[in-house]
Amino acid sequence: MDSRWLGLIIFLLVTITAVSFMRSRSAGGGAAGERPAPDVGELRVLALDDARTIRIQGRLLRDHRQAYYYQVESAGEIVQPPTFFGSLAPGSPLLSFTWHQTADGQRVGVATDTYAREILILHDFATGESWPAHDGNESVEQLQARGRAMLAPLNADHPDKTFTVRSAEGLRPLPPPIPRAVEPE
Repeated sequence: MDSRWLGLIIFLLVTITAVSFMRSRSAGGGAAGERPAPDVGELRVLALDDARTIRIQGRLLRDHRQAYYYQVESAGEIVQPPTFFGSLAPGSPLLSFTWHQTADGQRVGVATDTYAREILILHDFATGESWPAHDGNESVEQLQARGRAMLAPLNADHPDKTFTVRSAEGLRPLPPPIPRAVEPE
């Protein structure tokens, strides 16, 4: 093989390796514990009324997936700290969110604009119960059943729509580190 071709091949391999390394470092890659993946930050604030808010936060994971977390606030207090509720594959567009509530306004379900009837988050302001929040002691089946039970009043108040809860399968085991809480304004 001609030495010019060999030199070109070596140059390309070194360049590709260096670019790949730099990309993985900028996305939080590298050795474990080296540094956390960067926060993507707050993606959407769902102001339910003057006193109640659901904040959707995103975090880029080491494998370049986009993880999503929610935080619930009421009367200026965090009533549900940042809780993982799903992730998307690398390169997926950021999601846009919508919400639905029961007639009394106490139970709220959050979905994406694209799949507005598939509920990703449920929160009951009367009891403080939140789904898919869990302590790791529920089985996937128990978590799913709890989500369906929490969803029943929302379906009863919206007979023209049939809401479903998304599969809880991807919610266990517990996901990577939770982003810091965003203090209410």
